[in-house]
Amino acid sequence: MMKGKKILRRSLVALIALLLGVTVVTGMTASVRFTAKAEEPTYTQQELYQEGYKLSVELEEDGSVLFQNEGNALPLGTDVQADLYGYMSYNIIHGGGGSGEGRWDSDCLQEKAAFELAGLDVNDELWAWHGGANGGPGIKQESWVTDSGGDRVNQRTQDIPEVSVDDYRDALDKGIAKPESNVAVVTFGRQGFEGSEMPMSMADNYIDYDSTRRGSADRTYLDPMETELELLDFLKNEAKYDKIIVLINSANVMTLGEYMEYSDALLWIGHPGEAGLVGVAEVLMGQDTTGKQISPGGRTADTWMTDFYSSPVMYNNGGGCTYANLTTGGMGGGAQYNQYEEGIFMGYRWYETAYADKLVLEGTDGKTFDYYNDYDDIVAMPFGGGLSYTEFEWEVVSSNIDLTAGGHNSITVKVSNTGDYAGKDTVQIYVNAPYNEGGIDKAEVSLIGFAKTERLRPGESGTVTIEFETDDFASYDYRGIKNDVDGTDHVGNEKWGGWVLEAGEYEFRVQCNSHDQKTEPVKATLDADIIYNEETGIMRAGDETYAYNKINDVNAGDGSGMIWMRRNTIKEDWVSITNNGTGRQDQLAEKASLGDAQSRAVNTAQKAKTTVTLNAPYKNGTKAITMTYGYQASTEPVGADTVNYWGKTHNDQTYIAAVANVGKSTTGYTADTRFERNGDISATDKVTTSTDPANSYGWDEVPYEDERWNDWVDQASWTEIVNFQGTQWNGAFESLGIDAISALDGPGEAGTGNKEGNTWWPCEVVMASTWNPELVERVGEAYGKQCVRTGITSCYGPAMNTHRSPFGGRNFEYYSEDGFLAGMMCLAETTGIQRQGVGTFNKHFMLNDLDGGRSGQIAFCNEQALREIYIRAWEFSMKSEVAPLSGMMASLNRIGLSWGNRGVYVGIIREEFGWHGLAITDGMDNVQYSGAVKAAFSGIACLLWRSTVIGDEANNDGSIFTGNNVNGGIADYYGAYMLRETMKQRLYYDTHIIAPEDSLFTMDYWQSINSVNYEEMPVSNLTAATQPETGEDPDEGGCGGTSVAGFAMIAAILAAALGTGFALRRAAKKK
Repeated sequence: MMKGKKILRRSLVALIALLLGVTVVTGMTASVRFTAKAEEPTYTQQELYQEGYKLSVELEEDGSVLFQNEGNALPLGTDVQADLYGYMSYNIIHGGGGSGEGRWDSDCLQEKAAFELAGLDVNDELWAWHGGANGGPGIKQESWVTDSGGDRVNQRTQDIPEVSVDDYRDALDKGIAKPESNVAVVTFGRQGFEGSEMPMSMADNYIDYDSTRRGSADRTYLDPMETELELLDFLKNEAKYDKIIVLINSANVMTLGEYMEYSDALLWIGHPGEAGLVGVAEVLMGQDTTGKQISPGGRTADTWMTDFYSSPVMYNNGGGCTYANLTTGGMGGGAQYNQYEEGIFMGYRWYETAYADKLVLEGTDGKTFDYYNDYDDIVAMPFGGGLSYTEFEWEVVSSNIDLTAGGHNSITVKVSNTGDYAGKDTVQIYVNAPYNEGGIDKAEVSLIGFAKTERLRPGESGTVTIEFETDDFASYDYRGIKNDVDGTDHVGNEKWGGWVLEAGEYEFRVQCNSHDQKTEPVKATLDADIIYNEETGIMRAGDETYAYNKINDVNAGDGSGMIWMRRNTIKEDWVSITNNGTGRQDQLAEKASLGDAQSRAVNTAQKAKTTVTLNAPYKNGTKAITMTYGYQASTEPVGADTVNYWGKTHNDQTYIAAVANVGKSTTGYTADTRFERNGDISATDKVTTSTDPANSYGWDEVPYEDERWNDWVDQASWTEIVNFQGTQWNGAFESLGIDAISALDGPGEAGTGNKEGNTWWPCEVVMASTWNPELVERVGEAYGKQCVRTGITSCYGPAMNTHRSPFGGRNFEYYSEDGFLAGMMCLAETTGIQRQGVGTFNKHFMLNDLDGGRSGQIAFCNEQALREIYIRAWEFSMKSEVAPLSGMMASLNRIGLSWGNRGVYVGIIREEFGWHGLAITDGMDNVQYSGAVKAAFSGIACLLWRSTVIGDEANNDGSIFTGNNVNGGIADYYGAYMLRETMKQRLYYDTHIIAPEDSLFTMDYWQSINSVNYEEMPVSNLTAATQPETGEDPDEGGCGGTSVAGFAMIAAILAAALGTGFALRRAAKKK
């Protein structure tokens, strides 16, 4: 009976392979420029479904991460039947909830259907038993997201409804479960969703299917539950399965050690979207539907620890922290705060620094963390880690290191498959920069490049060349220890801070994860410091202006006694952050209080100003700065005498002149206007009807400073400009010749399930875990084509906040804990989307790393961490010349005391980065703290703002127009100028959805050395002797055995595509 069923299924598999093997129609021909008005597609819904299916499968093949493989339990081969266990096996979590969710429909494969499509046989009786047959529990299959239809599955309960052991014992007694012949595949999952965080305690949540048993107070949502461990114990010790395979269906980092005490193999699959489970099954079997060998290709995008409290982040994790002396502060969403006291020491930067410095620290409940001697017990899998079915050897064959400002570097590594199974490897390059005690802080290592190999068969070799720029591993000196220049900053305070490349020996470590080196490092010595500032005349490549501290008010902290962790005082700082070992800040009996100066600033009344003195970090002490705030700590108060970011009063003649022509221009420009090409582009070039690029050019080639932009925007009236900042930011404006923008959420699925037929993709953590930007760019192209087919001209996504904490409710929407890895993946996906003429609003800029209490949350982060980690992912796309980010969605939290902090929104991204795209707010409904006036002063258009009166006195601190009437005259000319400037950025957005014709990320960095005549036998035909030997246990670290296949970064992928070096320097030049 089983044999007949297998023949039928294999025939079905062959048919599916045939159907999906068709050439995917690419739709529109790529161009250097698209407008938001997309062309009619030339592909069908079925073709796009096939493309989405294939890419989803490939994402899981390349992105699933193998954590454990005792006795070569995997691969399973095809001559095996799986008994599927666990509530999540019957009701898989396809993706997270909220704006990043997808459509739960017939395209969403459950485990049994997906596994059988891949050719893995499943026990039909046990599956039916889960659904209620033969006395089973009767689990109802429902969506985990907003369209769930019953009481059991609810995206906001965060229960773990596991089936009881007593029920499973009944299935065993009835002969439904078959441990004597089958393998047990157990799925445990965790859900995330918008507007929440993961529970820190399960005392109020159910952990059983019958909703009768609560969890433990000392277990978090991301720990194994007692009911899950009881199930594993039953399978191992009572049912006595020979093999127990655990699948982790979570986008968030979990503690896995207790699972692994029972399992033979553990595979992380993230949220697989609608079809990724087929790829998961192929990884389990070790081959795809054509018989080609598949080895797990994923490497972690985050650090997986065994105890969350081994990281300083856990003690400052938001979790509802509120100030004792601040109730609402007019912030709309409450008075929550989040202190990034750990600075740059988060994620792998913390664990590798703690290891290198041999730290021994006391946590809560008297627990000791010995990071050097117990590293393998503290870190379950380092960042960038993962096991393989085969083995690889690496050799550095050449290197070229140029430690000069603007220098370009490369390292070439030979990778050889020395095992007995085909697979891919990933080579990662980390820099270990010289650290001087008490000087500029540095983590032990930072990722600067990586590259993934092609699929290598046993005996095959090839080389990867990883390129990176010297400027990109400079450190940001926010204390002015070495970068301390004369002059004043944008608000008249003394200026200090900037980038520094310190003298000393640099090690470029060729590693298979953030911890383990695969070869001897490449070393180079810098004889003298390189200081990037106007006094030395050295500017970091890709920047438009010299960097210096733009947020000293944030660097000054909240006045509560918070600190910034430093490497030379890391032990004392740990004690402070852990509250002397008493626990998290939200658990303290006595709440922190906002400092007096900070409290007065936040509580500034309407039409008032508050001037305060703050003490910002300077060298090894502090320096006083003076800040003037408006209503609710606005950094740009309304008023004719207010001094703006540029050091001018609001009614300076510059702004009076700039807005004098609004509504008077008669040039008649539209989004499709073209100009005669007569040598160099000039403002005097005439309008032409020619569309030949050799003889004409469009707005995408007109520099932002060109007067034609002003002539174009001045065709609009003040009423239109005000409405743009109100409810009509995405509307059509006939006077300007631009069409309406149809924008919908993502990034889980184009349109968030509101459009039929689009793909619900594996989550962004799976994408990042592929370490394969070339694949992710193809996903972006498919996403963009689906947008075009369903009438979406812009998408709110991709999302690119940082996995600062495992407990972020929206981590499934974001890529990684590391800004470099996240930046590469987001640049790849964004480029693919924009190639189809679809605009993107990458979100949520920035420090929106916790989503609970996000509205008005006060987030304090020092400028070094902000620049080196949290803004880094955005920097790649904002600076790119070939695929510049077209739009950005601002977050709802404050940066320091101020929403829309102008030091970041104006000083860094507009002034330094030279980014001219369209910034919009997140969705809101008359939330006071982020009123339309505040948004305008920071160059942000208001999304979903319900009031159309820009000077609404009830919600703002004054009116830009006299008497709140656009026809009553201008009261604040700088405000009027910024309204006009924001409208101009809408014009820029409509004409700058740009991507290169050819793929940005390619495999050109890869060179094959040899090809081996190797017959890929089905896994079931491989004898034990020909299978890979058991490698080093992952708990013991290392890269050897059937284990940690290498990991390394693609710092050269851009280089190959552009014919230049990778990095912000060349790939990210601006127009």
